[in-house]
Amino acid sequence: MPEFLQALLASPWLYAVVLALAALDAFLPFTPSDSTVIAISVAAATGPPSIWLVLLAAVAGVLLGDYATYLAGRGAGPGLERRISRSAKGKQVYDWARRSMERRGPWVIVVARYVPAGRLASMLAAGAVRYPRGRFLLWDTVAGTIWAVACVSLGYLGGRAFEQNPLLGLVLALGIAAAVAGAVAGVRALSRRRRDTPRPELAGLSEAGTAR
Repeated sequence: MPEFLQALLASPWLYAVVLALAALDAFLPFTPSDSTVIAISVAAATGPPSIWLVLLAAVAGVLLGDYATYLAGRGAGPGLERRISRSAKGKQVYDWARRSMERRGPWVIVVARYVPAGRLASMLAAGAVRYPRGRFLLWDTVAGTIWAVACVSLGYLGGRAFEQNPLLGLVLALGIAAAVAGAVAGVRALSRRRRDTPRPELAGLSEAGTAR
């Protein structure tokens, strides 16, 4: 491994980078927080940095970013929907997050971060609908810890399994993470399709009413 990379992995600033990227991902959905945490955890399997400090930095970054986004949603009020709904995709994700937050808040807080742009939309929606602050912090801590443990574990186990070829371990860990995110998105799309498809008995009642 090149000396500059070894120095970077041993630097305490590395944990600040992990924290910053995990926080920024709440505002900028395409920030590579997942891949960064996984890659650093692969390296931690055979040397510095400390895997426990990486985990703590990742959790702290998630909580910081989510809470800041939640506060932004509370402060934005009714104007938030207009701004985020300028694009059709943004409106679709925000509407889903708002409806789901009102009905199944804890589930949304935990799962939405695996949906593209879902973390941003759900945190903003939680603030906009005045989701109770205490419950938000509780479930966001659960969600952030699950995410951080999953990323760190994938990277660390991949690094341990392929100590002689850490690049292969990294590719395997990233592949698993992408598969999980794809599965969550697929389940959500299937659920939405089923919800939007009228049931046969309801369709029959509708036709009968039209005929009258």
